[in-house]
Amino acid sequence: MAKLKIKFSHQYPKLYRQVTAELVKVKISPVSDLAPAMVEYDTMYFEDGKETPSHFPLPPSGIFLILYFIGNLGIPFTTIRRISSEKHRHYNANIGNIFQIVLIDEPEQEEKKKDTSQLTVFDQAEEKSNEPAKT
Repeated sequence: MAKLKIKFSHQYPKLYRQVTAELVKVKISPVSDLAPAMVEYDTMYFEDGKETPSHFPLPPSGIFLILYFIGNLGIPFTTIRRISSEKHRHYNANIGNIFQIVLIDEPEQEEKKKDTSQLTVFDQAEEKSNEPAKT
């Protein structure tokens, strides 16, 4: 299992329930330079039982890190993170390394994954990728 971790407060659609991801790029950007569509994509999540998406709030100004990942299912995603010199050094030093995707409320998420009636095509692909090879 990957020793490095990237934490998320929600199961964002952009993650497609991937469990690990390779960090491929780190970019510094003022929030004012981010396209509205990028902010929409990166911050959108669904709360339980709600059909309307919520968005993780970003401050109206400031400098951020944009981390680019390719997940274990081959699906790329980004995450916008507050910048600090320590975080910038940490992520730059770990480009090419695998991170475990950790949900802060993971026990609740694990219970949902056990209910196969809620499986998506991405869950099914993940299960197949974890099955032993048939000989």
